[in-house]
Amino acid sequence: MIYPFVYEIPAILHRLGVEKAVICPGSRSAPLTLAFARYTGILEYVVSDERSAGFIALGMAMASRKPVVLICTSGTAALNMAPSVAEAFYQERPLIILTADRPPEMIDQWDGQTIRQKDLYGSHAKASYEFPLDYLKDENQWYIRRMISEAVAIANGPVPGPVHINVPFREPLYPQLQEPYTQPKSVGGYQRESVATRLSTDRIEVLSKEWDNAKNILLIAGQQDHDEAIIAMAESLTGKLHIPIIGEVTSNLHGAKDIIKTHDIIFWNGKPEEKPELKPDLLITIGKSGLSKSLKQLLRHHQPTMNWHIRQGDRVADNFQSITRVLPLSVQDFLEIIADFKPKDKGYKEIWQAHETRASQFLEAEDPEPWSELKAIKPVLAAVPPHGDLHLANSMPVRYAAIAGIPATGVRIFANRGTSGVDGCTSTALGTSLVSGRETWLLTGDVAFFYDRNAFWHEYRPEKMVIILFNNQGGGIFRLIDGPGSQPELKTHFETHQPLKGQHLAEEFGFGYREAHDMDSLISGLDWVGQKAKGINILEITTTGPENKKALETFKKTYNKQS
Repeated sequence: MIYPFVYEIPAILHRLGVEKAVICPGSRSAPLTLAFARYTGILEYVVSDERSAGFIALGMAMASRKPVVLICTSGTAALNMAPSVAEAFYQERPLIILTADRPPEMIDQWDGQTIRQKDLYGSHAKASYEFPLDYLKDENQWYIRRMISEAVAIANGPVPGPVHINVPFREPLYPQLQEPYTQPKSVGGYQRESVATRLSTDRIEVLSKEWDNAKNILLIAGQQDHDEAIIAMAESLTGKLHIPIIGEVTSNLHGAKDIIKTHDIIFWNGKPEEKPELKPDLLITIGKSGLSKSLKQLLRHHQPTMNWHIRQGDRVADNFQSITRVLPLSVQDFLEIIADFKPKDKGYKEIWQAHETRASQFLEAEDPEPWSELKAIKPVLAAVPPHGDLHLANSMPVRYAAIAGIPATGVRIFANRGTSGVDGCTSTALGTSLVSGRETWLLTGDVAFFYDRNAFWHEYRPEKMVIILFNNQGGGIFRLIDGPGSQPELKTHFETHQPLKGQHLAEEFGFGYREAHDMDSLISGLDWVGQKAKGINILEITTTGPENKKALETFKKTYNKQS
């Protein structure tokens, strides 16, 4: 082979913990493709659509919490991966992106499939590298091993994220047929051990004093991975320390008792700024982004005196515009520290719990009318298996789930809430389902679903995946939010009406399919997907935009009358 050293690249990555690679076909990337195809230590998936491939790799990284390699050819192929790279950056998921490239002298010379690929993903990559062209020099081979080692170490953390490696090749790109291939036996590279952060006794004493000086303490959990240890600790702490803990729908704290989960509904009755009794003196924030706009409005209007943000790494997002301390700890280490702090007076927690009880009882008692997505969401969420994976697509499905709540305690929640786009929700869910070994449910809207239909354009199929497709024939969220809903261009320029049905896609790819247009057909459809043993099955819930808007408005008015 013209690039014999390239055969070592997958072996180095495998030694450093990489187990899976997603490869997009192309000619300039042939040396990389052949190296991974012939190496037996890494499981590879070949996906033609680069945008979909990027999100499939992201889903694999989400489920495994290990770095996944992405490979593509030169030119716009690499640009098509940019949305998944940005999502991985803000979700903090480890991806290693290998983009094949033309040699540097051919850039900007009108050569085919040639663009400026160095530092292609800019600030949305945690680091960017470019291999030297001469792969035969010993010093360059040492340099490449070092680059790969650094790339994996940076991708893995302590704050994970995507790393880009640009790999230029000159022709010829393919080996002669008679050239033998031997599995690499000894590879270089180094492994970086993680360093645990601990606070000194003096620093813990400072925190303890601030804790004691705060009358009302509130903890908010944003997007984070499912972790049984954290769930148990949160449940214990809210009971022992008498502090309210708000678990956003993507926080994966739905399995903990006494967690505040209906915070958005609480603010249906009055504006957030009209509830000063909910203001904390000390706000503690863990995890990443949250979904609740009302919660942001409350805490930006009634700002806490202190805000501790638990965050490893240098980049800090001051979501509530009030951070006073950044504690570079894991969530578990932090919760262990405050477990020994003094309990607070129960009064503040009881205020939150009274709101939570009122909202929860309302949700249990009231059944939205008429037929709508809001009416359908509760039985759908109740049907998710207790130890399955649930992907919540943008834009309305994740919001409906936040209203209705997740009843099954063992369910792992995933959502592309890094950039909150609709472009790769299906591919991400599929990537997770291919490696998790768990039944996967995807709740998605029609725009997100059809936007990402190439998620299935390959030969890989999960053991069991259920797709709940809410089809209101357009971007229904624009009818529900302030601004576009009152514009005469709503239907043509915001909702963008689409006539597609999931049935045709199901027939094209050989998936099971049912449609629900009322409660009876929904219950029947949920029984059907529950009994299906294998494969991908789609249950399409058909509604209209006006029905959904009316149902949500009526539901809110009913709550306001009762509370």
